[in-house]
Formats: sequence, C-alpha cells, structure tokens
Amino acid sequence: MSDRTHFGAVLAVAGELVRAGATVGFWTDAGFKTEVEAVGAEFVDLFDPVTVNDVDDASSPQPSRFVTFAGELGGSVTRAVREWRPQLIVRAGFAYIGEVVAKVLQLPCVVVGSGHADLGIDFRAQVASSARVRTDPRCLAAVERLRSEFGLSEASPFSYVADPSPWLTIYKEPEEWLSPQERSIYGPLAYFGSLHSASFEATARSSALSSPLRVYASLGTIAWRYWASEVLEALHAIADGATLLGGLKLVVGLGNRDLGADVIGALQRPNVTVLPYADQWAELGRADLFITHNGLGSTHEAVARGVPMLSYPIFWDQPALAERSRQFGIALPLSKAPLGRIIPDEVAAAIASTSARRDQMLDRLAEARRWESRTIADRPRIAQRILGLA
Repeated sequence: MSDRTHFGAVLAVAGELVRAGATVGFWTDAGFKTEVEAVGAEFVDLFDPVTVNDVDDASSPQPSRFVTFAGELGGSVTRAVREWRPQLIVRAGFAYIGEVVAKVLQLPCVVVGSGHADLGIDFRAQVASSARVRTDPRCLAAVERLRSEFGLSEASPFSYVADPSPWLTIYKEPEEWLSPQERSIYGPLAYFGSLHSASFEATARSSALSSPLRVYASLGTIAWRYWASEVLEALHAIADGATLLGGLKLVVGLGNRDLGADVIGALQRPNVTVLPYADQWAELGRADLFITHNGLGSTHEAVARGVPMLSYPIFWDQPALAERSRQFGIALPLSKAPLGRIIPDEVAAAIASTSARRDQMLDRLAEARRWESRTIADRPRIAQRILGLA
C-alpha cells in the first residue's frame, strides 16, 4: 500500500527475487516508483486512477480502508494483473488486495509479515475490540462484496491483518524471536529479517559511553494518529526525567510529525533537542540508549547498532516485542503496561538501571546482532524457495 515500513519489507524481497533471475512487477504507490525501479523491478501504480481515500476516507483504524479498496477495486486490479501473466503473488501483510488477486487467479500467494508474531486471528480480535474502531458503511459494503463476489468468506473490516500463508510467510525477524509454539502455528516460514543488508554492514556503535550520556527517544509514527496526547505526555515525562537525572543529552524524534512551534518549544529543555523528523539510523549510531515503542523496525535497528533499549510499547505487536526484548536482556521496561503513565522519577531510575547493566546488555545485543547477520546471509536461498512455489 502506501505505508513506507511495509513497502520497505516487500522491496527487499523483490530485490532478492530480481537477483535470483525473476521478472518482478511491483504494484504500489507512485511515491515509491524510483525505489522499485532501482532494484530492477517493474513499477505499476496501484492507485491510478483510484486511491484508497477515494473509496474510504473515514474508517478507523486507517488500514481498514485497505479492505474497502480491495472490495471496490478487486476486479479492475485483478484484470490488470492477469494481463501481466504472473505465476506467483507476493504481498505485504496489509495489502489485502493481493489476497483478492491471488484468489481470483488461483495462484500461490506468499505473505510478507507485518510485525512480530502477527498471527492474524489474534490480532484481528484485538483490533476489533478497540474503542478506536469506526467502520464506514463503504467498508461494510466492500466486505460483503469480498465475501459474495470474490469468495473470501472470512473477510472483515480487519482483514488487513493477514493470516499466515499456507504457501509461505516471509517473517521479518530472525528465527530466535519466535517461540516454538508461535513457529508451529505459523506454518511454512522463511526468516528474512527487516534490516536493509547494506545498512547492516555498518558497524555497531562503540561500547564506550559518550560524555555526556546520549539518549535518543522516539515512539514511532503510527501512534500519533490515535494517541497523540498520551504520546506527548509520555515524551514530557521522558524529557523531565532526563533533566532530573542530569549529565546527559536527550534527542527526541517526533516521527515526522509537525506539532507546531509552541508544542515543540514546550517539550524542549536545556539538555533536550526535539526534531520533528529524526534520521533514526544516524541517531542510533550516536546513542548510548534508545527509548522506544519497540516497533519491529526500530527494535531491530537498535540491535544492528548495538544500542540498549528502554521500552514504552503502545499497541499492536509492540508489547510482545518489548517483552521478548526484555527476555533477551537487551531492553528494560519503562512502563508497567502498554501506553502506561510514567513519571520523571521512574524515567531517571530506568536510565540509571540501563547504565548499571550496560555490559551485560551489550553482550546480549552482540549475540542478537549475529542472528540478524545470519538471517540476512540466507536471503538468496529464500528467494529460490519463493520462486520454487511458482
């Protein structure tokens, strides 16, 4: 769809398939055209002439609109793909339109997972019970069309959360991040990782502490859509805690969110810099500690850079990923519950705790980084496995 995080995961798979000798057509947003062509794939504008918001500009969570799009455009997109004569469909987890195309064309469909242990039925139930759900009548009509016209009997406004594929699911973490029970539920799996191979070649951050201590904080991008006030309150507590502890510099990234000069000014402190957009990869290369929501991309970027984490998960797969990071010894919790209220004293104490455990955390991060390296090295074999399904 148009989400850069999910696009990046599929782009890496497409690049491997091109290197393996496949001809790859990439249906996605026009804003990604240059990147698609750079890996040798053929770009096709999925949203020409109809965009997601043209068919549904009201349903919440916003990805429910992807289901509306699939119901409304399933026929026309399938006809365009049929003319291209594919032998195999690879789709992003949230790109439900790919499920429709594969169903109608009766082709194998590989799903690129969207998050940590994102087993569809559990996450759909979690989303459906949320108070933030607002399903537009256009989405409900599209769901009925998906059921009656396309034979997708289980379609719902939350079908953007993909089930594991019976053919193959591309998992965006190393194998160690899934429990044995989770692996057994998934079915056929290929562990691909989420990191860009070229970025991973960069060295991990030096183990030596900066003087003063440098902390980077970012709570992602998506949470600002639904919990802006709660996220801002947490960032104020983090800024106050950093000031209370003293002897450190804090950089806060706002996930490319322009909150206005007044809001940003209120969040700044003498030792706190606030950036509407932060180059996270670069900031992690300078940071001694990362205060994070434990989104999948952020978590594994911290692993690649060798940066200990303080976890403030908010929703989706983040609480489970924060807990798995704690179990691995590479993160400590900042709050007792997802989107939990924190106070400056707790922030200061948590930062001090990570400093006291730094050596052990760096050892575990080095081990986790080796898992990432092994996973990336296996990508050419995975590409051949995907092509074998055709």
